Amino acid sequence: MKIFITILFTIFATLCYADSLYSRNATTNFDIQRTYYKKNNTSHIGTIITMGFNSVFGIGLGFGNTIYNEHTSSKATLESTLIGVEYYVQKKSDKIPVIISISAQYENGSLSGSNVSMDGFGFGVTIGLNLFDNQLINLIPFVGLTYTSVTMTEDNSFYDYHLEESYTETDVPITYGLSLSANLNQKQCIYIRPVYTKTKNNDFVEYLIGYHMDI
Repeated sequence: MKIFITILFTIFATLCYADSLYSRNATTNFDIQRTYYKKNNTSHIGTIITMGFNSVFGIGLGFGNTIYNEHTSSKATLESTLIGVEYYVQKKSDKIPVIISISAQYENGSLSGSNVSMDGFGFGVTIGLNLFDNQLINLIPFVGLTYTSVTMTEDNSFYDYHLEESYTETDVPITYGLSLSANLNQKQCIYIRPVYTKTKNNDFVEYLIGYHMDI
């Protein structure tokens, strides 16, 4: 698993570095994310910060993500660290520009107040169409397909007795979304991205609000 992730990240990092040599354009993103899960009526709030070159390489961290169950009014905090890379290409066209994003991410974390830890990775492809692009507003509908693998481990060890139970779940979720951004000037914009994701066990909607700045 670790060897596979290392190879994957090395390939992406090489692409990103080559692109950065060409563009010399650094970017910073700050996102506030809220996710609502239909199946078990829980919500998830978190923040993501990414920095990179030409929007193709990002490192993100998850902070104090709160999961709230509306039925039991219980709360738990998922403390996790996320690292991700993305290669982003916009194909020029006389008609509608096509945007292609290839990304991979790895996340490790634990649920506060419990003995449950999480370890997962995923990679996928997203394709979007830049339907409306001017100096003020950008409108981009997109669809994506991702492969994910998540391992949950529960440690029930006590004293000298070691007992761990774990299970791994894989999925290929489909994502539909819309990105609407408003340009503040030539180097800064704010955006909102409603995203609908369908998995084999759950459907959920994300609302991603963010700020983007070219340095």
